[in-house]
Amino acid sequence: MKILLWLGLCILLSTVVIAVNIEEQYFISFSYTQEGLIIHNITKDYDVPYEDTFSEGLIFQIIDINNKTYNTTFPIDFYDEYTLGIPYNSRGVELRVYDGETLLASKSLTTLTEYCGNNKCDLSESSFSCSKDCKITSEEKALLTTTDIVKESNLTRWIIIGILTLIIAGIIAIVIARRKQQTSNL
Repeated sequence: MKILLWLGLCILLSTVVIAVNIEEQYFISFSYTQEGLIIHNITKDYDVPYEDTFSEGLIFQIIDINNKTYNTTFPIDFYDEYTLGIPYNSRGVELRVYDGETLLASKSLTTLTEYCGNNKCDLSESSFSCSKDCKITSEEKALLTTTDIVKESNLTRWIIIGILTLIIAGIIAIVIARRKQQTSNL
């Protein structure tokens, strides 16, 4: 009975944990003064304050590798320092900040961008999943060699099993044929 209660509690807790949606975001700290907008830092993080898109304010535009743009508008009431969370784009290459049509600042996002072909081996990549960015390591070479050997030995094993199965089936067929012949002679 206790086991069933614990199992039910574990299933309930795992359901609650799965229901929590944690989204990666750009965490942008900037200051807006009479001289202009200065982007101090951009990092990638979880659990940063996410701002809904407002109808008026500064436009934070993410440009991805395909030149698609994603906008988030953030209201600025006065000159001050701000921190802002906006949705992360794994293919984002540049952040641009506009006041209306006027470009206030831009900053490269390539150090935060994770995709195959960005010339850096990201945590989510390996030489197997993205050989463009990740060089094969000696451990991976050894694994490939071992895998090839295992594949070859498995193939050899199946060939031997197939041949033995045919031999055994042939022997059984011969034994059955002889018994039929013996019973027909009697």
